[in-house]
Amino acid sequence: MRLMRYPSPECRSVSGHEALSMDDTVFDVRIVHLDGQMLVSVSGELDIATVDRLWAALDQTISPEHPLILDMRGVTFFGAEGVRLLRRALERLDGDPARLIVRSPSPITSRVLGITATDQLVTIQAVRHEPRKIEAAD
Repeated sequence: MRLMRYPSPECRSVSGHEALSMDDTVFDVRIVHLDGQMLVSVSGELDIATVDRLWAALDQTISPEHPLILDMRGVTFFGAEGVRLLRRALERLDGDPARLIVRSPSPITSRVLGITATDQLVTIQAVRHEPRKIEAAD
């Protein structure tokens, strides 16, 4: 497993968060390569100010031979630039919706994907995270 982080070039570390940009918008990309798949976890605002950083991270490793999984649960804003990025990634994946998986899209991401019909071009994977039970020691 290999983990890479792609914070903003103008970032500084504040309260444990890297990727605090000049306008105080938190944006973070984490990439994990595992068992022939690439999992990209995105958090923060995906807009014109951040989309190039995400694409720079994807551009180095995206390949039609391997599925791309975008975990979007932490996305707080998803605009037209995000839709363009998904369509660009889909082109690089030979247009195969099974190769571009949007996992756990946030409510705003789901709404935009639905309005633009992009949800029909990619695979949406809802992953429900169950709370862990903590058993009391006797």
